[in-house]
Amino acid sequence: MGARRQRGRCLRPGRLPHPHHLAGRRPALGRGAMKMRGMTLVELVVGLAVASTVAAVVLVGSAAVATQVRRGFASSGATESADAALAAMLADVRRDGEWSTCLPARGCPVYVGGAYGMALVVGRQRAWTIQDGLRLCAGRHCERVFEGATALQVLVDTDVDGGIRHDEARRGDASRARLVELRLSLRDGTSRSRWAWIPP
Repeated sequence: MGARRQRGRCLRPGRLPHPHHLAGRRPALGRGAMKMRGMTLVELVVGLAVASTVAAVVLVGSAAVATQVRRGFASSGATESADAALAAMLADVRRDGEWSTCLPARGCPVYVGGAYGMALVVGRQRAWTIQDGLRLCAGRHCERVFEGATALQVLVDTDVDGGIRHDEARRGDASRARLVELRLSLRDGTSRSRWAWIPP
């Protein structure tokens, strides 16, 4: 008799209605319920595996970029050193005026140590040679100037039969050369060269 009805439900006297009854529907299992129940062990392991994979990919990518940058710096450093060595050799040739080439295996007019390949002799006491890098020999002492060089080549422009020949320097070409080009082969497989006009 004292019972009230609210939205089709019978309520006893002295009792408050349940909030769900006020809404007229049962609570649904939605996003809120999923958040409240937490993660299972399987979901946790899968999440950690995915995160580890992503971190590994990022680290490998970063290491590859760092390696490329280091190689670029090393390459640019070798290039700058080779250019500086070539500039010093050309300045030596132009300053002295008296120069020639020789092969250590066939004998050179100056001391070249244990050099191999072509040697550039400047004046009567100095020689630019290759022996574990580019070395400058003076007197009986050879000092390494540039470590990254593996071969030296001297090319000249000479007047031949009314034309100009650009070829590897030979004995006697120094006095007839109009242009000299020095070329260094580097350890990374590249080469650097510089040339200069030789005043008559």
